[in-house]
Amino acid sequence: MLHRNLEALRVHNAALAQCLAEMAPRSDVEFLPVDGDESAMAVKVGGRQMCSRHDPIGEGRKLTQSIDLVEHAVVVALGFGAGYHVRAVAERSNKATLVVVYEPDLELLRAVFEHIDHSQWLRSGLVIFLHDAKDRAAINGALKGAESIVCQGVHILEHPPSKLRLSATVGQFTATFNEYVTSARTTLATTLVRSVDTVRNLMLNLDHYAGGDGLEELRNIAQGYPAVIVSAGPSLHRNMQLLAEPGVRDRCVIIAVQTTLKLLLKSGIHPHFVTALDFHEISKRFYEELDKDAVQDITLVVEPKVNPAVPDAYPGPLRCCASNVLDRLLGDSLRRPMGELPAGATVAHLALYLARHLGCTQMALIGQDLGFSDGMYYSPGAAIHDVWATELNPFNTIAMMEWQRVVRHRLHLHKTTDVHGRAIYTDAQMLTYLQQFERDFAEYKTAGITVTDASEGGVSKQHTIVRPLREFLNEHATRPLPKFPLPQRSLDPRRMSAARNRVRTIQTDITDLRATSRTTIGLLEQMIEHQNDAVRMNRLFAEIDKQREKVKARFESFELLQQMNQMAVFRRFKADRAIHMRTETDSVTRQRAQLERDLTNVTWIADGCDEMLDLLARAVGVLNGTNSLDSTVKTEVAKVSEQGRNFAQGNHHISALIAFDPNRPGLKLTYSPEDVQCARRLLLTTLKRLDESQTLESLVVVVPYGAASDELLAGERFKHKVVIEACTMEERAPFGFEHEAVAIARSFSPTCWRGGIAGMSIYDEAICPQVMSRVMTQRGMT
Repeated sequence: MLHRNLEALRVHNAALAQCLAEMAPRSDVEFLPVDGDESAMAVKVGGRQMCSRHDPIGEGRKLTQSIDLVEHAVVVALGFGAGYHVRAVAERSNKATLVVVYEPDLELLRAVFEHIDHSQWLRSGLVIFLHDAKDRAAINGALKGAESIVCQGVHILEHPPSKLRLSATVGQFTATFNEYVTSARTTLATTLVRSVDTVRNLMLNLDHYAGGDGLEELRNIAQGYPAVIVSAGPSLHRNMQLLAEPGVRDRCVIIAVQTTLKLLLKSGIHPHFVTALDFHEISKRFYEELDKDAVQDITLVVEPKVNPAVPDAYPGPLRCCASNVLDRLLGDSLRRPMGELPAGATVAHLALYLARHLGCTQMALIGQDLGFSDGMYYSPGAAIHDVWATELNPFNTIAMMEWQRVVRHRLHLHKTTDVHGRAIYTDAQMLTYLQQFERDFAEYKTAGITVTDASEGGVSKQHTIVRPLREFLNEHATRPLPKFPLPQRSLDPRRMSAARNRVRTIQTDITDLRATSRTTIGLLEQMIEHQNDAVRMNRLFAEIDKQREKVKARFESFELLQQMNQMAVFRRFKADRAIHMRTETDSVTRQRAQLERDLTNVTWIADGCDEMLDLLARAVGVLNGTNSLDSTVKTEVAKVSEQGRNFAQGNHHISALIAFDPNRPGLKLTYSPEDVQCARRLLLTTLKRLDESQTLESLVVVVPYGAASDELLAGERFKHKVVIEACTMEERAPFGFEHEAVAIARSFSPTCWRGGIAGMSIYDEAICPQVMSRVMTQRGMT
């Protein structure tokens, strides 16, 4: 019986099955026969009943019958006991519910498996066992890839007989599991929201991917050598300078995240590799004004989903890691080994995976805080501090802005422990990153790879060794590194041409899929309307089958489309599970739910085809040499212009409303005639810029009551109607009564739009709502 149970357990819990096979059972467990049921046994532990003495199977069903398995795709059982309640959930789940069992008493589990046959449902159900309440890495490892299931609802099932037995650890386990759920939701939400952006970036980086070099030739090139991974946490300044010491770069692989590159170069540190994968165009600022000669031997390694502004902006050598999406796009004839790295949530994860790809077996992390060390968000000297420089004044210091950056996430802050055992804040996003790191560290530890946390700050990380960077370098950086080959600096024109032809083939397939989807939408709408007409339904089913065959003929392109349409895939998965679990519904109701699901799904596919065709056209553009950033900007401008024209055509009256006080046009208390003339020129410049709009009907300048406004527009000509609107005596001015105080507060930050006393910014000088409402009403503005 033990063998049968352990073999069934091994399907989803191989490590636990091996552990149970090697241990002795708990000695104070009693097994008692159940009257009338030879297949069941009652269990006592230390004299306490773990289940019913007379009907343990029925008791398990009764305990779990109220769980709504349609709304909860995951059931977490706190305690296994005799296992009958877990069996009841597994049997009800119809292989569509994940059952997580927290049972820290492995000796009890071994004893139960020796006497009670649970093999059938253990083998057929989705059951995961966890036994360490604090091991975040174990939870993440066991549930890796289950984010889409977890995000469909979690039910916590307490096992009353186990409550007292587990009271010391169940609170810790629940807290740790909740952290995982938060992380899973963040991961899934990011994936769904960014799926279109991901595919867009992939398409716009197709030139570098198809025509440039990958990572494959670097595989295990630094086998057995140490690596230091440099991140941008607040603690980075504590030991970063050690990397600038003579000979360190020659004996240790230095891999930096993109946000630290300029800081490292300024400090005389030249990393071997820099990693990038961020989606946003703002990432290009990390490469602005870089000296080409300074980075000629620093290879930028990018995830192809990185914003295309990054590879276009970097002046040094570049390599791409593998992308399944782009490999599918290029097809068998153009696909080649690019060096596959695991999917990382951050550039620091990518740096860690790169070190592993190189073959490094000793890795040290610096600046990897994953928390707000000393109340700081960034390391001193970070690029963001240059952005903030214009806002600094006696009332707004770097330290204050750092703390404001932290507190901005107050609803998502978590208190944890740092490497020194002190309290530290982190947030939900960094907690997600931490959990992925700890899962990786646990796997590396099993493989004999040591990860040293040498950050000297930040949150405590499981499965790492905490020690200073100096000790790590003295022990491991002892022999010269091999020479790393640099990639080709120019793109292969032959491969670029072949990729262009391949993309055009995919464009044809997606165009056909769009037509097929729209035809199918019409067929499904008819089926929903005429569901009770069997003859018509049979004919429509035959037509649906024809459309399905057309999709099969272009399945490779269809799968590529689904990569972008992740939200539709998730909704389809969720709808499929709901239909699968509702076994009590009749066949007609079930069929209608399936038709409505299919209609929603095919509509999303048709819309996705439109988006994909746009992206494929832009991919052809970058393969032809068009700058990807220019392509993106032009596309976005065109979309916004079209939206504006469509809005204006809907009988909407759109006007520009400008608040202006000719006697007090700025932040000062008194003004010279020259100041007033300068303000008038600024107003005219603003009006002339607005006058270029194709959708505005008029330009309205709102001035204070009694203001001298006759000369404001003297001698100027505009295409649009320009109106000077004076405030009433009651309103007096276009700004609120607090405007003078706001202006005085803002005067302490004269060179920036924000940073005044109490954080005052330009948005605190908004036009008075009452004035805005009156003017809009009188002039018929929307």
